[in-house]
Amino acid sequence: MYDIQTHWSPGHQGIKGNEEADSLAKEGTTLPAPRGQLATLSGIKRLARERSYRQYRKWWKREATPRYTQLGLKASLAYPPELALPRAYLHHLLAARSGHGDFKQYHQRFDHTEALLTCSCGEAKEVDHLVYCRKTLVRRLQWPTLHPSSSQGPIGPIGSLEQYYKGLITDHEGFQAFLSVTDFFQKICPRY
Repeated sequence: MYDIQTHWSPGHQGIKGNEEADSLAKEGTTLPAPRGQLATLSGIKRLARERSYRQYRKWWKREATPRYTQLGLKASLAYPPELALPRAYLHHLLAARSGHGDFKQYHQRFDHTEALLTCSCGEAKEVDHLVYCRKTLVRRLQWPTLHPSSSQGPIGPIGSLEQYYKGLITDHEGFQAFLSVTDFFQKICPRY
């Protein structure tokens, strides 16, 4: 058995050793952190991840195209959820985001003389044409409500078509649902 006793002291002053301990503690706060402490593997991994992510964010901020910046698309080192889309949908989503695809401007830029430059509705194949095409507009009430990656709320099919398009290419699930409802690339505006 131990005999433990506690005593209350009104303050540090006047108690032998407390004043010296207090001044040594204050002095200790100004010293550099002790060296020689071994790093843990998990600590090293965490620092490497943080550093890598910071460098990646700086690179993205510097190198992101104006098109991606305007869309508010964020870069991430994580597995992008868009990759879960079926390949055909992913192809059209990435083409819409980058502007590199079956579009009039793209074909003219690279002098694709055999490319079909118009939709079956007669209008030019522009990147955002899928929401302006008269053949998809007849099904507008069936378009999905979008939940874009930006901080804005959901976007319904009634309202600004420009706003809907911007939401459409940042919401990969909404994009897939839109194409399922409209059959835009399969029946309305096929590649050939």
